[in-house]
Amino acid sequence: MSKICVIYRRVHALGSNRIIVALFIGLKNGRRPGHSQLSTTPGTLLRGVAVMNTIRLSISGLSCAGCVASVENALNKVKGVVSATVNFAEHTAIVEGNVAATDLVDAVFDSGYQAAELKGREDEAEKEAAEMDYFRRLLKKAAVAAIVGFPQFFLGMAGLLPNIADDTGRLIWLVIGFRAIVVLVYSGGHFFSGAWKAFRVHNANMDTLIAMGTGSAWLYSMVITVFPATVPSLARHAYFEAAVIIIGLINFGSALEMRARG
Repeated sequence: MSKICVIYRRVHALGSNRIIVALFIGLKNGRRPGHSQLSTTPGTLLRGVAVMNTIRLSISGLSCAGCVASVENALNKVKGVVSATVNFAEHTAIVEGNVAATDLVDAVFDSGYQAAELKGREDEAEKEAAEMDYFRRLLKKAAVAAIVGFPQFFLGMAGLLPNIADDTGRLIWLVIGFRAIVVLVYSGGHFFSGAWKAFRVHNANMDTLIAMGTGSAWLYSMVITVFPATVPSLARHAYFEAAVIIIGLINFGSALEMRARG
């Protein structure tokens, strides 16, 4: 026991900012470690000792608690990882273990998200700049969706839109439908791509919910527009503006969330 205490004190002297797990070759082989196995030079490591570094990652694409769980599971499955914790508020992850940062980034990417290692102030500044750029893009996407969706909503409430069962009205609704899909791709493309990435790894998240909801609304509306006779007259309602407005509001809410995080 005294030998192990001496070893621990020498290991601890290498730096308090690292967690050291001693896997001594001598003990594993049934031998007691001698002083020759230790290095008294702080710049070198001990023989048979695995050093656990603390790695901080920037995670992008998190939208819900399910995303956090998915990233944590992916990181914890990487060989050499002892613990991994994802902070949803900061969109960061702290990983401890004897592992390379590139392996962690690859694991996050395979789970459907993006990651980058944060090493110092320059990386932190780059992360903040990227988040500010994303904040502006969210506002722009929300504005485009609002400009397209809300006028159609008010026209529909006022009863000024044409009958979907008429030939002329059907043509106008087809134009509205194609305009809506353009907005969905531009303003909501990141939701659909996030849902697809989650689906590839047999997972579901908030992007899945948004993509299914808005995609179903658009698809149903197109079917009603092209084949209005397939449903009763009271059910002949298109929901193009609903899909577009939902995308716009979610983007605006995400931008406000980023602003609140600072």
